[in-house]
Amino acid sequence: MSPKSSTRQLSPKPFTRQFKFAGLGLAVALALVACNPGSLPPSTIGVPPGAGTQTASITGSVVKADLTPANNATLVLIQRTGNADRDVQIVRTDSNGIYRFTNISAGEYRLAFVLQTESERKENVTKYYDPNDSLASRYFGFITTGNFTYSGTAGSAFQVPQLNVGWVSGLTPHATTVNNNGPISFSWAPVTGAVKYIVDIRDANNNPFYKSGELSSSSFSWSDLKGNQGANNGRSLSPGTYYYLVNATLNRSNVGSGPTPTYGGTALASFTVR
Repeated sequence: MSPKSSTRQLSPKPFTRQFKFAGLGLAVALALVACNPGSLPPSTIGVPPGAGTQTASITGSVVKADLTPANNATLVLIQRTGNADRDVQIVRTDSNGIYRFTNISAGEYRLAFVLQTESERKENVTKYYDPNDSLASRYFGFITTGNFTYSGTAGSAFQVPQLNVGWVSGLTPHATTVNNNGPISFSWAPVTGAVKYIVDIRDANNNPFYKSGELSSSSFSWSDLKGNQGANNGRSLSPGTYYYLVNATLNRSNVGSGPTPTYGGTALASFTVR
């Protein structure tokens, strides 16, 4: 099914469908550029029983650009077993921007912030970029910490450092028509802590079409207009709708000890080739 309008993602899952945005989250000192997008929508997912009052196994907080709490932010605890990842719990932040994952056994984990609600994540709903959406245009579509080992010690809370999930990306092009007889220029606003970017272009069915090399600047010119991914490898760009996101590799080691963000991406923008 071809996607259409505005907002998603997180690296562990592919893009598939479209919904409108709802939900935010991770232990975050969210740095958005000189604006306050307001509270996140309600009715995302439930907090585990007692999460607001009991000592949690893994805990942290989420803030907005102005450093006020971000409520209803969506967080995922992902466990690594062998070469596979699985979602262990999905929670949302409370009115103070605090989240808690409870009853977590020892193991290797990472934390992720996503734009999706719990049901959208379970159903692989894609979140699309919309410059007029005060949430999808001002936050990462997804952001993840590095893996960390949790001991599972009862009665103690593992504190996660604040994580900045703000990215006013200003993706260009978006919802516009471009020609395929010359280079296509992509640009975006830089994000705090990014050390490199990759432009990930997808065809009308969200299949990987082209990935740029690692970029140190916040712009890219696609000159050969040929795919280099999977079944689209070597295929020339033809008329139709395409989608893309910008991924960022992060170095935020200055935020404190514990798991810090290592990777994230924008929501999915679109362009049409004539």
